[in-house]
Parts: sequence; C-alpha cells; structure tokens
Amino acid sequence: MNFLTEHDIETPEKFQEFYESCYEEVNGLNKKIQKIDMAITELSEKRSHIRKYFKNLKFYNTFTKYKNMNYYREHENEIREFELSKTWLERNGVNPRTYKHQEYQEEYNRLRSKKDALYEKLEPAKALLYDTGNVMKNIESVLGIKIFEDEKNEETQERNNDVVAEQKNDKKER
Repeated sequence: MNFLTEHDIETPEKFQEFYESCYEEVNGLNKKIQKIDMAITELSEKRSHIRKYFKNLKFYNTFTKYKNMNYYREHENEIREFELSKTWLERNGVNPRTYKHQEYQEEYNRLRSKKDALYEKLEPAKALLYDTGNVMKNIESVLGIKIFEDEKNEETQERNNDVVAEQKNDKKER
C-alpha cells in the first residue's frame, strides 16, 4: 500500500501506466548507453588505426622508396598493418595527419562521463521497475486480478525477469 500511495496509484490502469513508464525509462537509458558505447568503440578504433598508421609508416616508406623484396619479407606484418590502417582511415574519411591526441582524449572523457551519469540514473530506474514488478505480482496474487491482459502479462513477466537478470549481472561485474 505504501508503494501505491507514494506513487499516487489508485487504479489498475494507473498502475499499468506507471509500470510502462518505468519500463520505457529503463529501456531509453539502456539505448542511450548503448549509443555512447558505440561512439566510444568507434573512437577507440579510430585511435588504434591512427597509432598503427604512424607506428608502421617508416617501414612502408622505406619499402616503397627502395622496392627491396628482402626488406618487405622482413617487415611484411608491419607493412600490411600500415596498409590496413591506411585503407580504414581513408574509407572513414580520417586524416591521420590532423590527429590531435588531446582532442580525442577530451572526447573520450566527455563520452565516458556522460555514460557514467546515465548509469547513475539507470540503477534507481531499474530498482523502481523491479519493485513495481514485485508489487504487481503481489497485488495480482492477493486480489486475484490481472493488471495486464494475459498476453501483455507474459511480456511484463519477461521484462521483469530481464531486469532481475541485468541487476544480478551488474552486481557480479562490480
């Protein structure tokens, strides 16, 4: 009862709306975190290719200047790594000569702090969704009513199970 009063829930319809809004909030936060993860991955991949480009540039330049096949065989891995990085950078429109480590680091830090802030919002939202699911189960078992229709109730139970599994995984990761 305290939960219902605290969240101003008076009818099963309001409870359903509340649960769905909690679910949408968690889902939206997860999608934002996923987008930021993808941006961080892209940034890391870009930095990796730029590093490989400069690390192996001297091997490539020496080989192209002298066309020495013995040198190529000795440094084949480095030359191929350079060529792969060069191709990737060209395909993605990145000029390694304009690389500024400080700018990339600032971008990474900005994305990381944004992700951390979203995680801080996600934890209480997940907890509220989990609590709401438990309250819903209790109400349904005590009163013998279904808050969601049978088809939706199965989806809701699956959502609850997913949230519980995510919370357990998050606790294990820490």
